[in-house]
Amino acid sequence: MRAQNWSPRDVEEVYVSVGPGSFTGLRIAVTLCKTLAFTTGAKIVAVPTVDVLARNAPAEAKSVIIVLDAKRDQIFTARLSRNGDDWQTDEPAHLDSLNDMIARAPRPVHLLGEGIPYHRPFIPADHQILVTAEETWRARAEVVAELGMKLAKQNQFADPFKLTPLYIRRPEAEEKLLGKLEGHR
Repeated sequence: MRAQNWSPRDVEEVYVSVGPGSFTGLRIAVTLCKTLAFTTGAKIVAVPTVDVLARNAPAEAKSVIIVLDAKRDQIFTARLSRNGDDWQTDEPAHLDSLNDMIARAPRPVHLLGEGIPYHRPFIPADHQILVTAEETWRARAEVVAELGMKLAKQNQFADPFKLTPLYIRRPEAEEKLLGKLEGHR
């Protein structure tokens, strides 16, 4: 902001990738955006991380499965298909196993996401299941900005009072605590 001679009040819109993803990373990003909105009046656009990741798919990809590690042999995932120059959601973000996602997917299907190294043993040897290059596995800020601008033009702003990250499930520590509390009943 200093390099542009901007003050915080000069920021009119903030685009944030809201998940699924790392609990801590999502919490920090959403909290920062909400703080800007409350203190400066900036509008927030919540951009689904799976939509951002799908834009990393190779040009020839028609169907993608997002693979983000959720531990315990599970993934945060979604399935999207190319519709012209855009992507449509066939299965929204949810918790699943890679085996089940692959079983439901049309062929060929491209896999991308930072969870691939953790779930590689679950990827069958099938020439119709294509693992994208490692450089496509991370969300890119320029894609968050591109999709955020598109959503802003459609007036799709998030209410900062209601905005929460897309966690899919409770944090592991919270699940363990609930398990202990249920065990004492």
